[in-house]
Parts: sequence; structure tokens; C-alpha cells
Amino acid sequence: MPETHISAQQFWDYYFRNAFLMLERKNGQYTGQIFVESENGLSKGLLEKRQQKFVVIDMTALHHYDYLHDGRFALMLQRPTDPSEAFTAVVRKTYPYREAAPFGKQRMSELFSEIYLHWHQSSAPITLSGFEQIVMNIIAQYKDSDNQQLAALAWLLGEQRQRSSSKALLAIVSNAAFVPFAQHRIHFTSVDTAFSALWKVNDKRSMGDLITLMRNSSSAGQHKIAPLFERLVSTTELLSLERCDENYFSPEFWERFITPRRNYTDTEWDQYDTDSLFWEIRFLSASRLSATETIFLNKLVNDEVQIVSDIAREGIGVASTH
Repeated sequence: MPETHISAQQFWDYYFRNAFLMLERKNGQYTGQIFVESENGLSKGLLEKRQQKFVVIDMTALHHYDYLHDGRFALMLQRPTDPSEAFTAVVRKTYPYREAAPFGKQRMSELFSEIYLHWHQSSAPITLSGFEQIVMNIIAQYKDSDNQQLAALAWLLGEQRQRSSSKALLAIVSNAAFVPFAQHRIHFTSVDTAFSALWKVNDKRSMGDLITLMRNSSSAGQHKIAPLFERLVSTTELLSLERCDENYFSPEFWERFITPRRNYTDTEWDQYDTDSLFWEIRFLSASRLSATETIFLNKLVNDEVQIVSDIAREGIGVASTH
């Protein structure tokens, strides 16, 4: 099947829509497979087999993309990394939402005001560990009326992108309806938000717990967990359903990726992530690696995504080329 060359704008639109059925990042280009879109933009009938096509783009085109004027990238740098500042920005409705939160700005503001009044100790500073503990406290006495507050907190933990939050997020998904022996039945809004947050915090050492959860889940749970593994471990090739076939929903399949690296330190996982297929994970790698990790930071200095490249350059003390 012939390949169709696409623009950087088209590539990133497909990327953020999760439209790629298959995708490879190697040899100075991306090669992917997507469904052919109908000319009128309408979905084809359920019984009609959808056509697919191969698309390709050279890294050179991606290097020249205007990342600083695309909020999908630029807002990553504008989000408050201090938990207290993030909390205040949500309450004041000034938070730079790079992607949709579980509720609108007004409702998010109301929820965090409620959380502060009901759960936060007034004499204590606002900290990430404090938010993580509030999540655990809500789960311990969970009621359906707690769902929106829990979803809002899960979103905030994801936005902070700190590994420490994985324990609280795992506690949410471990009480989902698809876990037969869960102590609670937490609403799907909180569960779905926690899944999104888990890939944002990117705590690779939590994957053993996810494998156990996948084994103990119904097929619905396995369908939720597999895409998280896809994002966490894919490097030069997207480990998608189309690529992995029935193995995609198998805990044993994903365990084969994890077992050889089960003793990795956080730093070793950060080194692994310099080859991630997903730019957000390479961004975290560049942010987390210390200045002494020059070999791995140098791999990101020429990254096709400008903000990844800039952070890597800053890490090793090299001036930006932009």
C-alpha cells in the first residue's frame, strides 16, 4: 500500500486524537496507519469495512512546526508545578487547561473550594502529599456523592506529574466496578480520570501492581488497563491492539516487557523513556534526568518537539537553537 506524506499539523492532529492504528518512530521519520476519513466527515456504516492508509512524515517537517503557538504543547510549560499555585489557579479559574478536565472551569473551581473546606486542615500548607492523602481518605469512606471531588483530585494529581501520586491513583482504579472484589464501587468518572492521570505521572515501578490488577479484573478492566501499558512502554513502535492482536489484553504479554526491568531504578526508567514514542513521556524524561545523565539528555537535544529539546539543552547547559 503506498504511503501518503502528511504535514506536521496533520500528524499532530492524528496524534492527539489517538487516530494511529500503528505508528513507528525510527530512521528519521514517523510511519503510521490510520483509517481513511470519508469526504463528508461522516462515519461509515457499522457493517461497512473501513479503509486504511499509510502515512509518513519526516522529522525535518516536525522540527519546523510552530510548537510555541500550539497550546497542546505550549500550555505544558505554563501549568503551575507548585501544588498550592495549581490549587489557587483552579479556584480562580485561571488554570491553563491544556486538555479537558473532568468538569468545566466553574465546576472545577467550586469543587476545589469544597475540598479545601471539607478536607484540608486550615493550619497546614497545601502540598501534593496532602492532596494524595485526601484521595486516600475519600476512598476509605467513599460515597457516590464523593465522585466529583475525587475525579477533580485525580485530575490535579495527573497535572502535577509526580511519581508519588501513583499510589493514590491506583487506589481509585483498584476500586472500579470491573474489579470483582473491590471494597468500593467508585464511579467511572473518577476511574477514567485516574487512568489518564496514571500515564501523566508515569511511575513505571507501579506497573507490577497494574499487572496484578489486570489479572484480577474482568475483561472490561483489561480493556481499560491495556491502553495504559501501551502508552507506558511503547518506544520505537506503538504497541497497539492492531500491532499486538489478542495479546494486547493479556497480562502475561505486558509482563514480558516489565520482567527484565523489574529492578530498574527511577533513573533507569527515565533513561528508558528517552526513546518513548510519546513526546509527553520524553518531556518528563528530560525534566527528571539530572545534569550528569549527559548521554541520555543528548538523545533529546535534537528531539523533534521543541519544548523537549529545550529542556534537554537546559539540563546539560547548551543554548537553545530556537
